[in-house]
Amino acid sequence: MAKRGRKPSRERKGYFYEKEEEALIEYLNTTDAQRKNELFNTILQPALTKMVESIIRRYKLYTPDELYEDTFNDTMSFLLSKIEHFNPNSGYKAYSYCGTICKNYLILKINKYDKNLKRNDRYEDMREELENNMKYSYGDSEDSNQILGGLIE
Repeated sequence: MAKRGRKPSRERKGYFYEKEEEALIEYLNTTDAQRKNELFNTILQPALTKMVESIIRRYKLYTPDELYEDTFNDTMSFLLSKIEHFNPNSGYKAYSYCGTICKNYLILKINKYDKNLKRNDRYEDMREELENNMKYSYGDSEDSNQILGGLIE
């Protein structure tokens, strides 16, 4: 009797395995620019692209005032500038190093955005708060409307 179900695939369908790990180590160790471009374009770029996309979407690390493409390109650029610091002899995998770099950068970027947003309140929000405070201090009489009209306008 034959076994039922789907046959297991021999090739793994992830995006960062031994092949990509070895390509990254070779990329870091080689000095030939043509070989570096070949390694990056054929093996590393698809893997790193998938990694950055997955991290942004999985952890919902979007910057509110920025387009997804800008966030992706900025993170990819930062990763490529920091990838030279990876030490293959440290005992860590390149996948975890790159993922940590991306995730920490995106968290830092969101924290800077939030800090800047708190520091620079919007003018409209401050005006509404001022109007509400003035109404409470003067009441809702006609005199307060005349005073408020003079102050706000």
